Amino acid sequence: SVSKSTMGARDASVDFDKAGFIGRLLNGTIPFLNAGIQGSINTVRLFKDNPKAAITRSMALGIPTVAFFVWNKAQFPETSQQIPDYENAYNWILQYGEGTKAPDPRYPNAAPEKFPIYIKVPKGPSVAAITAPIEMLLKIAWQQDDRSVIEKLAWGGSTIVGAMSPVEPT
Repeated sequence: SVSKSTMGARDASVDFDKAGFIGRLLNGTIPFLNAGIQGSINTVRLFKDNPKAAITRSMALGIPTVAFFVWNKAQFPETSQQIPDYENAYNWILQYGEGTKAPDPRYPNAAPEKFPIYIKVPKGPSVAAITAPIEMLLKIAWQQDDRSVIEKLAWGGSTIVGAMSPVEPT
């Protein structure tokens, strides 16, 4: 009989041996498929078994999401709009500058075009799924010029960081 602690140890991290016949077959043709499936299962299991811990950990992922979003929109309001949605979905984007490219020679009177210069920090699919609702709220709030959502998210993030910190912030 397999003990509860043995199964708990097996579920403590990603167990790549859990696949079954179909999973092993597909993993041979689609590299790392099982790793993504097992990681997603562990994320769903955390939300099911301990929703309070899952939400707390998810909010910690929201801190860089909010911080980078606000920084990019406040510092580079025009060019941050040019960063594709798929980049924002799977990466934290930190824009640190703007570049200028010469106009098309066919249109010599056109103004030079600006473009964003940024760093991408990959999130991974599980984190992207967790941060997607936060990003949607931020985009809607920014479009409607409603900063209350951003203030509430920032307050929640600072509360979580304060609760986790062994030193009281002063």
